[in-house]
Amino acid sequence: MKRLWSLGLGLSFVLAGPAGAQITIGTALADGTGMLFYGGMNRIQQLYSSSLFAGTNGPITINEIDFFHTAFQVGTGVAGWGTYTFSFSTTSTTPATFSGTLANNVTGPENVFAIVTYPYNSNADAIGGLTVIPIVGTTPFYYDPSVGNLLLDVTIPSPHASGGDLLFDEAASPGLAYGSEADGRAGNASEGGSGGGLVTRFDFATTAPEPSSLALLGSGLAFLIPVMSLRKRV
Repeated sequence: MKRLWSLGLGLSFVLAGPAGAQITIGTALADGTGMLFYGGMNRIQQLYSSSLFAGTNGPITINEIDFFHTAFQVGTGVAGWGTYTFSFSTTSTTPATFSGTLANNVTGPENVFAIVTYPYNSNADAIGGLTVIPIVGTTPFYYDPSVGNLLLDVTIPSPHASGGDLLFDEAASPGLAYGSEADGRAGNASEGGSGGGLVTRFDFATTAPEPSSLALLGSGLAFLIPVMSLRKRV
């Protein structure tokens, strides 16, 4: 009896284990350009509507985000040197209410996802030759779309001018909003605004089992119940 129960429990834990997956939000416009690593910017935000994560079927743990540099290229482009802090939070702000005063878009606790430093005048600075720029999280972020929208907040305490603009693939989507604050000027949401933003790929893990796994688990339990009943009668 104990062996049968152990088998059933072991099967359930294996089927419910974390699974890795990806979702890409936005399709690059033919001439779409957005700026992320750009000299002079102090803060950049991008808002993702929870509806864009409908395909994840529940909460996810974000491990990596990727941006793309494929649709529009002028020279190689380099990153504005400095230290970039990438933070995530769940927010009640929507694309329609997204504010150019970026602090107003933060309605919940922010969690630092990754800190990336691009040194001045070094090989690490020249990332323009890459078509995919990965940001790997040192602290994965747990996001539940049923609670609110997802806000990415990028801050650069001491930005410096780069040797050229690094232009990223931009997308038009009713579920996106993008804004920036640069050079001490008032914030704006014009570089994308409501309905625009950077194409983003999320690498995430989910503990929700696939439907096929649930069916297999049900079959296993259906097998165990008659056997257990038979042993009781014996």
